Amino acid sequence: SGAMWPACRITSINPFYNNLCPRCKKEPETSLHTFWTCPCNNDIDEPIILQTNKFIQFAVQEEQVYPCMWFRGILPNKFTDLDIPEPTSELCVTHIQPEKAHWKSGIYFGDASGGEFTQYNSLRRIGVGFILADDNGEMVHGAHCNLPGIIQTVTRGELFALLILLRFLEPLSDIEFVTDNYNVYRTFQGGPAAGMNSANCDLYEEAFQITYDKAIKIKIRWMPSHIKEKLDSGELLAPPEGVSMRDVLANDNADKLAAKAAEEFKLPQNITTPYVFQVKRIKKIQVRLTTIGLYLPQRDRQKKDKEPSITINKDSALAETSHTIIQVNNRYKCTVCLNSFRRDDKGFRHWLLTQCIKPSESITTHHIPVKVNTHIHLGNSTVHSSHNMYNYRGVMYCIYQSRLEAAPTNFPYSPICPC
Repeated sequence: SGAMWPACRITSINPFYNNLCPRCKKEPETSLHTFWTCPCNNDIDEPIILQTNKFIQFAVQEEQVYPCMWFRGILPNKFTDLDIPEPTSELCVTHIQPEKAHWKSGIYFGDASGGEFTQYNSLRRIGVGFILADDNGEMVHGAHCNLPGIIQTVTRGELFALLILLRFLEPLSDIEFVTDNYNVYRTFQGGPAAGMNSANCDLYEEAFQITYDKAIKIKIRWMPSHIKEKLDSGELLAPPEGVSMRDVLANDNADKLAAKAAEEFKLPQNITTPYVFQVKRIKKIQVRLTTIGLYLPQRDRQKKDKEPSITINKDSALAETSHTIIQVNNRYKCTVCLNSFRRDDKGFRHWLLTQCIKPSESITTHHIPVKVNTHIHLGNSTVHSSHNMYNYRGVMYCIYQSRLEAAPTNFPYSPICPC
């Protein structure tokens, strides 16, 4: 929306432009008028217009306070900079059917959930669940917990499920771990080298170290997520190839434990409610601004005639120049001001039209250096304006730098660079 200038803004740089709204032709077209108060917005047959008309009064009241929100769709930090507590660094594990728990060989299923607010990074609190499943996919025993630390992502939670299981397992266990997170499956299959390159390298390092220390034989397998929901809704008629009903039911049980943990550790409503309201409102505002922008009429563009370019003829300029020119091969030099150019230099023709400034008569004989106040062109280089140039008996140099030799290729530093 920042690129869609209303007529009043165009008038600020072009006083001859008509600032009247081209749609309603009743009021000057400001950003407020364009996106909120123009009656022609109601002619747009899009649901978002009716849904956001209730915000018009707030846009009128706050146009000067929060223009970034009402005219650009950018949410000010004030509305989301709440006192949100950081995720706890303590691990809280709840065991399910602990009387049946034996952390030995078997087929385990793990999952993680971001809970109700998984789409909001600041509010997301990950719950982790893992189970030992029997042949029917039912839970023999299991556990659920939070994901400790400030990094709260579902992928990290899926990996943490495997890590906690490895911590609980007895040495020399032979297990199969089934996950519905393909990234965890692929990275673990890649070994420690792949784990080192992961954003969750700290967890992978511990997981591989425990596997090595306990001599655990582990096979990790991937399956698609939420298969049971798709089967119940009729989206799928049968599990995908390589996935049994036992896998489907066990994965669903692990998912339920993860969701239960996420619900247990979610933030209170007095924090989440205002945050979610502001985020949902700004999304609606963004859609409104975009929708109205799509329906705005085409602007009348006032095309300016291009000014004819001035072409300088080299031969004519050579005949009329005030410089005293001598030619040495492909180079032209003035014997008075001592500047020189190649014939194909882009600045050659313009230099021919400049006034030749004759150096002081004493410049080559006086024992005191003379300050150079004119433009200096040495060889194919132009001396940068930041240099403080002096001429001592025909030798030009900057008092702040080393001596400039006659040929640019011999300069101890480049004169075209800033001093």
